[in-house]
Order: sequence, then C-alpha cells, then structure tokens
Amino acid sequence: MACPLCGRDRDELGGYCSACAFYVIEVLGIDGSFDRPIRYGTTRISPIVRYLAPRCYLCGEAPTEHAEHVIPIALGGPHTWANLGGACGDCNATKGDRVLEPSEEQAARLAEQQAAIRAALDAIDREPDSFWLAYYDDQIDMAVEDLTPYYLDDPASVTRDDIKTLGMSFEIDRANYPLLPQSAIDAVCDAVLARLARI
Repeated sequence: MACPLCGRDRDELGGYCSACAFYVIEVLGIDGSFDRPIRYGTTRISPIVRYLAPRCYLCGEAPTEHAEHVIPIALGGPHTWANLGGACGDCNATKGDRVLEPSEEQAARLAEQQAAIRAALDAIDREPDSFWLAYYDDQIDMAVEDLTPYYLDDPASVTRDDIKTLGMSFEIDRANYPLLPQSAIDAVCDAVLARLARI
C-alpha cells in the first residue's frame, strides 16, 4: 500500500511512510490547540514567519524567505500554523511538493521554529500589544528618524495619522493578520510618540 501523502511504500506508522509519519506524529500532533487553520495565504504570513524563524530550517544557513508547508498542500498537508516552517528560496524551490526525510539537525531546527511560532500565537492571545510592539520595533525606530525634523519644528503637528503614513504597514497587516487589533496599532503609534518626546 502507498503512503497517502507522498505515494511511497508505507509502513505501520499510522499508515504513512516513515518520512510522512515523522511530520504527522511529531509535528502536526504536538498540540491540537496549536494546529490552527490559517485563513489567508502563505505570502501574507511570510513576514511573521521570517521574524519568528529567521534562518532556513532545511539548510540552517540562509535567511528565511518563505513560509513553507512541511507537508505540501498538493499532498494533502493542512494549511495550518503547525504545518509551517521557515525556508530560504533555494531550499523551498528544491523541496517543491515533496515530503523530506529530515536529518537530526533539520528536525531540531524545525522544532525550534515551531516552538517560536506557538509561543508567538500564545503571546498574541494573552498580550497582543506587547507582541506587536516587539514585532514593529525596527519600524518604530525608522518612523522616529523620519519624523524627528517635523517634531523638532512643531511637536504638536505629529499625530498617529502621520506615523501611519510613514511606512508603517498597519492597514496592510490588519488585512493580512486578523490577529492585529486596533489597540496594538495605537500602542505602536504611542511608542513612536514617546520616543520622539525623549529627543
């Protein structure tokens, strides 16, 4: 009998071949509450995955460029957070629609990435404003730099709306990440204003 995911000969590990069974049992089965469906495409969530998993889990060297389905959608893999890993462009293209037998290093890197993603989802549930403040920290610094001349000239002229027009991608992110609440947007804008006030 063939493995239902990849078509290779399967063994007794739940009806999957050994490679697919590793992912199904060890990755997708780690926590039912973590295996949440994603309501939007991988292109939209790639920035969050790059932030949480900055190095490719396959090669361990190149920067993450893509949110990659560990078990490909084409082979029946679910579009869930627990089925995602961060991969560089070359590794993502080389892997394609295959399920790979992981090395110990790859398995360890993937487990580390998934732990970071799960922790982030938990943090977003508990304290979303704190998570998004950390996520936007670099952009906050850039906004402060861009706004400093205007602020020094007339502090009262700098408002939340000014911050949003200077490269802070709040509205885009709200469309892409339903996890981003208005309170987090306000908190980030207030952080920019607070840093400006210290100049």
